[in-house]
Amino acid sequence: MRAATQMTIIPPTVNLRRRIRHIEIRRPVLLPLAVVVTLVGVVYGARAGISQNEYVQAELVADVQSIQPGNPFWVAVRFEIEQDWHINWINPGDAGLAPSIQWNLPEGFKAGELLWPAPGRYKIGPLVIYGYDDELLLMARLLPPKNLQPGKQVEISAAVDWLACAEACVPEEAKVRVRLPVRSSYPLPDDKWRTAMDKVRFDHPMPLGGWSVHAFAEDEERYVIEVSSHGENIEAVRGCSFFPLEPDVIENASAQVFTVRHRGFEITLKRAHMSTEIPERLTGVLVSDAGFARPNGAAKWRAISIDVPLETR
Repeated sequence: MRAATQMTIIPPTVNLRRRIRHIEIRRPVLLPLAVVVTLVGVVYGARAGISQNEYVQAELVADVQSIQPGNPFWVAVRFEIEQDWHINWINPGDAGLAPSIQWNLPEGFKAGELLWPAPGRYKIGPLVIYGYDDELLLMARLLPPKNLQPGKQVEISAAVDWLACAEACVPEEAKVRVRLPVRSSYPLPDDKWRTAMDKVRFDHPMPLGGWSVHAFAEDEERYVIEVSSHGENIEAVRGCSFFPLEPDVIENASAQVFTVRHRGFEITLKRAHMSTEIPERLTGVLVSDAGFARPNGAAKWRAISIDVPLETR
């Protein structure tokens, strides 16, 4: 049988639980049969606890070396991504699938919501994908029960699946776990992963702070986001991109026109041609690599979250 000369999405395994957005890549993609065979399972190699997939490896890490009953701590699924490949954000853009994490926690443990760092934009042919490259930590705060017995060891695990994308999107999955001892004393920190998670918090979209945001439907084809600062001396933002939280809101591949205004800026967006109506609200993330200054002189935020009415004018 001849190898296929064009391939866009390799059929997902039955464990993929969410809809894969359509992808159509114009250039041919050649993948050897061995790659397809490795997708049916996860093979663990010499690096203990780290999945050995073809394009993205996953592991579960914690910011502590021990846990204390009733004292919250943080864990993260860490993705190590092959060069020139990426995985998706919550809204994957024109193609892809957001990673899925299904926790398996000891009795009485509670998990908070995942923290999603600000995404990047990846242009593949005519498409724009929202996601991450190199490394990604998806963090969650865990709360152990107060009646947890010291002297025991607990295992925290998760079933994780995702799409690894370049010129093609390949479904991969892993089962990850971490074991931690329970002690009555204050938790011993893990400095390596605590430092890494602090960096992720900087990339996590923050509240508006000293900024005001308004959104307008300029006409049937364009949306405009206006951002202004409350402070007189806030340093100007010199570049910014908008990432919608929901799909089919804007044309992801169309240019976003950034214009500096007095004490702020505006971004003009093209409405998605697939949208059937103008949404009531515009939700998403504004990302500036130069950062958003804060009135109190504290460290800049790289991204801010917005959820504002979409007005007409």
